[in-house]
Amino acid sequence: MALACGCGLTSGEVAAVRTRHLRILDCGAVVVTVPGTDRLIVCRAAWEDILAYAADQPGDRFVFRPRRTARHAKNLFSSWTARHTPTGGLPALSVRRLRSSWIVELLSARIDLGVVAAAAGMSTSALARYQISSPPWTSPPRSHCCAAGPAHPGCPSPRAVLTCLLLSINHTGKATLVEAWRIAAFCLTAAARHRLGLPDINPEDIHQVLASSRRFYRVFDRLTTVLDPARHDRRARLPQHQADALATAWEDDDPAHSHKRELLQDIVTALVLTPVRWAKGRGHLRHFRGDVGIDTTATPVFARPPHARRSTGELIASTEITAGRHHSAGNGPPEYGYSATLTVAARTR
Repeated sequence: MALACGCGLTSGEVAAVRTRHLRILDCGAVVVTVPGTDRLIVCRAAWEDILAYAADQPGDRFVFRPRRTARHAKNLFSSWTARHTPTGGLPALSVRRLRSSWIVELLSARIDLGVVAAAAGMSTSALARYQISSPPWTSPPRSHCCAAGPAHPGCPSPRAVLTCLLLSINHTGKATLVEAWRIAAFCLTAAARHRLGLPDINPEDIHQVLASSRRFYRVFDRLTTVLDPARHDRRARLPQHQADALATAWEDDDPAHSHKRELLQDIVTALVLTPVRWAKGRGHLRHFRGDVGIDTTATPVFARPPHARRSTGELIASTEITAGRHHSAGNGPPEYGYSATLTVAARTR
């Protein structure tokens, strides 16, 4: 249980771990070198004592069922779980279920997806099925989260998080928190880190790395909480009637919702007009003899449109509850997504 639920190992890896693969750090943490891979797993604190006891045993024996001599044996796990049946109506022990619990715990703690995927030995896309089981990222709105300074020592400011997102878009073409955090943690110069108010971390210290990732995600979560009129888990497909109730927050007359919508509108307007104003102020449009106009175009989303379940016929909403069909003039079928407003500069020859 310590290897599967505390370290997230698969059944084959649990069977292969020997005492030489366990290392106790000075701080008391237990690090497991996964056999046959280059992964190093820091055991969860609740299971450290069990693995520390196993690491102190003499000889190079297997950690799970140490009296065996063969790495693989018939009914290695089934015979053990048959003799250790949980009470109180709990399900039977399973390495796969214990490993899944470990992954969900890490996701619920808001640890960076890239870190979890690397520790689990899988891709970040494979974590999607576990994200459904983790609780939604909800937190009470805080009016001060948009302030320039951090919420408490150690947390980056919202300005620093958004700046790293822009750097991620420019250098990698991805607007993901994973890439933004990697840039913030490992790619900036000392002068840039000081200017953004980012604390220094030791890349060799896994605890500092995980803490940095969690703080980065937490700041962005607080920022979106303030700006989102209908806070909910956007990773799950809701029944259509629930999604419709949440979507009304973008159109109703509630003062709190209206304030957030107005704030979002100000941000969008600034994003559209500021580059044009800067370009004009710096003289880039001095010799331009054309016109600057505003146009709207379709922005497709990767989310699937609403559809009915085959088994029950229940209508399931899209994860993008406010998306719709965009009809472009002279185009064929409509695009499912949003309508983006662009600044267009044009002139005739």
